[in-house]
This record gives sequence, structure tokens and C-alpha cells, in this order.
Amino acid sequence: MKNNILFITFIVFTSIIICQDNNRSEKKLKLSDCNETNWQEYYNSNKKLVGCDLEGANLEGANLVGANLYSARLKGANLTKANLSGADLSSTNLINTVFKGAMMTSAKLHDALLMKTDFSGAILTGADLSKNRGVWKETVEADFSGAYLEEANLSDGNFSNSNFNEANLYKANLQRTVLDNANFEKAIITNAYLGDSQLKKANFSGANLSMSNLERANLENANLMSTNLVVRLTGANLQGANMWYAKLKGEKYSANLSEANMQLVKLIEADARGADFKGADLSYASLIHSNFEGGRLSGANLNGADLEKANFKNAFIGGHRGVFDGTPASLPICCTLSQSEYVQDGYTKVGNVFKEDYSSPECQPPNKSNQTDTKKNTQEAEKNLIVAEKYLTANRARENDKIQITNSGLQYRVFKEGIGAKPISTDEVKIIASGRLIDGTIIDMKDGNKPLVFPLNRMIKGWIEGIQLMNKGAKYEFFIHPNLGFGNRKRLNIPPNSLLIYIIELIDINPNKTEVSESKP
Repeated sequence: MKNNILFITFIVFTSIIICQDNNRSEKKLKLSDCNETNWQEYYNSNKKLVGCDLEGANLEGANLVGANLYSARLKGANLTKANLSGADLSSTNLINTVFKGAMMTSAKLHDALLMKTDFSGAILTGADLSKNRGVWKETVEADFSGAYLEEANLSDGNFSNSNFNEANLYKANLQRTVLDNANFEKAIITNAYLGDSQLKKANFSGANLSMSNLERANLENANLMSTNLVVRLTGANLQGANMWYAKLKGEKYSANLSEANMQLVKLIEADARGADFKGADLSYASLIHSNFEGGRLSGANLNGADLEKANFKNAFIGGHRGVFDGTPASLPICCTLSQSEYVQDGYTKVGNVFKEDYSSPECQPPNKSNQTDTKKNTQEAEKNLIVAEKYLTANRARENDKIQITNSGLQYRVFKEGIGAKPISTDEVKIIASGRLIDGTIIDMKDGNKPLVFPLNRMIKGWIEGIQLMNKGAKYEFFIHPNLGFGNRKRLNIPPNSLLIYIIELIDINPNKTEVSESKP
């Protein structure tokens, strides 16, 4: 009897095991069958969605924490506000995929295929986006506007033409990354590493790059207007960059631009106190009204640079301190420091001062040819002044154009009136501007139709007066007499005594006052 009971028990136990095995086999999932209709079952089983076909799927708000989506097909999928913390999306097709507002902390997107991918407002803290790929010969154009990328890894990737507007990239790694034409306007990029990165024509207007490393970065023709640049730019290429109002001095440190290529750079009205330009090439740069007090320019090339009213007080050049304060005009094309008399605080002193130096083979001494050039420039200025005044006389008679004239002689016409407030001279303004000369030559604004933000009282007299006539939202055309413009000195592609014609639209007054004030010099 006992043996029979044991035998029956064995049969029942065996049946249970077989039944359980059958149930398991029935629930076994084939990864090749994973798609939009059953992905949740796969995720609930073991979070494994490797190679899952989710192209075009609507996964808005989905919980995919820790999901393994390696090599999955997510092209065009909607993952708005989804939770992908710790998820693995390595080698995944993310073309046109939407991660807007998604939680993606510590997510892995290594070697992912990006193009027009939307990460706007997403939280990507600590995420790995290294070595991402773009479509062959196509720009990536990913959207990271307002995204959080603190300590994220974007190294060795391609993010060309991508938008990082107001993104937070604190301590992010962008080493050797392609970021040509990327938009970093008002982004926080502090303590980040961008060494050896490609940033040609990138827009950093109003961004904060303090304490970041951009050694050997290529910033050719980049827009660094009103940018906090208390950074390392050793050996960087800044040729042709727009650095109006750039801030190169911080509370404790100043920027290091030693050995940088700064040919043709527009470092105008910048705060470069204490900055290191040792061995930098500043040839033909515009350094007008910039402050280099206490800076280091030993071995710097200033050949052809325009330093009108630049301040070099106590700056180091050639191992010596200079006392030149930029008044009243610009330095000679070739200059050095020499023992000479100078007047300071009402006393005649002897010390190291700037002096013309034509000993270098690349510097040409003033000769008959140079004197002829000076005479030609004077003649050109006189001719242009006559042309400008004739144009303005004829312009004021054009009744159909409704030209208006101020007491200073500034002429303008209204395309559109605004309804907001008017700025005062001490305000910062945000405008869209385009300029030309009488002959139609375009005045180089570098930023094209992109909005510019700047302190109004630092601009030419015609802009200061004219923009104060405008209400927010207005659009005017100004005809600016040379006396209200750049006067009888040549400026970049603007001949002396040129009449300037600008169309200006006033977008905002004191935009984002707190953020902008941090970037002001």
C-alpha cells in the first residue's frame, strides 16, 4: 500500500514539472517577433528588446527603465516623456525619433544613428552618446534645446547643425566631436571638455563656457558674441570668429589663448583683462575698445591689427609691461616695446612703451608707397563724404518714401511700428539687422538673419539714437551719415566715410536679463 502511494505521488509530481515546463515553453518569446503590439510582454519578461521593430511606434510615456534596445529599430518612433533611465539604445536607428521631455539618465546611445532626432527638454544626465553616427553626407540636425546633458559623453560623435539652445552641458565630454554649425545660444557649457572638436560657424552667442577646455578646437568663423570665455583655448583656431563683448576675465581666472590662431577675429569691446595671448596670431584682427589690461601678449602677432582705443595698461609684451592705453588711435602695423619717455598722471617717465619696429622682414617701413596709400585713403574718405551727403540730400526729398529726419541728421523710415516699450541707451536690445552701403555692398554681420543681443550704448551713434526711437516689435530703415557711423576710418569691408543703410527689427529689450548679464564684460 505504501509503495502504491509513493508511486502515485511520483506520477503527480512529475506531471506538475512537465506541466510547468510546457507553460514555460508556451511563454518563450522570439526576439525576431518583437514589435509595437507585443513589446510590453517582452519588457515584462526580461526587459530584453534587442532588435525589436518599433519603427514609427507610439510609445509616449512608456516605462522602459533599464530596457535592452540594442540595435532596435526606433526610426520615427514617439517616446515623448518616456522613462528610459539606464536603457541601452546602442547601435539603434534613431532617425526622426522623438524623445521630447524623456527621462534618459545614464542611458546608452553609443554608436546610435541620429538625424533630426528630437531630444528637446530630455534629461540625459550621465548618458553615453559617444561615437554616434549620422547618415552619410547628411547633417545630423538633432534637437537638444533645453536638454539636460550634465556629465554626458558626446565624444568622437557627429552633431553637426544640431541645436543645443539653452541646453545644460555642465562637465559634458565633447572631445573630438563634430559640431560644425551647431547652435549653443545661451547654453551652459561650464567645466566641459571640447578639446580637438570641430566647431566651425557654431553659434555660442550668450553662452557660458567658463572653466571649459577648448584646446586645439576649430572655431573658425564661430559666433562667440557676449559669450563667457574664461576657458582654455590654447592652440585653438578662431580665425574670423565674432567675439564682440566676449568676457575673457572671471573672478579668479582669465582665458588662455596662447598659440591660438586669431587672424581676422572681431574681438571688439571685449573684457580680456589678464588673458594670456602668448604667441597668438592676432594679425589683422579688430581689437577696438577691448581691455587687455594686465594681459600677456609676449610673442603675439599684432601685424595689421586695429587696436583703436584698446587698453594695454600693464600688459606684458616681450617680457615687459606696456603702458600704452590705446589713446588716441591704433598701434602701428608693426610694433614693439622700447625704452622711451611717456607721460602718466602728469609726470614724465621713462619706461617700456610701444614703438614702431620695422626690423622684422614681414614688416614694411613707411615709404613713398605707404605715403601714397595714406593719401589715397584720405582722398577716398573725402570723396565718400561728398557722395554720402548728396545721397542724403536726395533721400530726404523722396516724399513717397516718407523719410523722417532727427536733429542730428539721422534719416529713417518706418516699415512697421511696434506696440511695446522703447529702450534707453543703457538697455540691452535684441534685434535682427541687415546692412548695406550705397553701392549695395553687404555689411558683414556674420550672423545673417539671426538675432543679435548687445548693450545699446556700445554701438555706433546712429544705432544708439535710432533704436531708441523704436517700440518693441518695430521695424525701421536707417540712413546713417558717416559722422553717426564709423567716420573717416576704414572698418573691415566698410570704406572710410561710408554712408550706412540698416534695416533693424527690435525683437526685445533686456531679454533674459539675468542670463545675459552674466555674459556681459
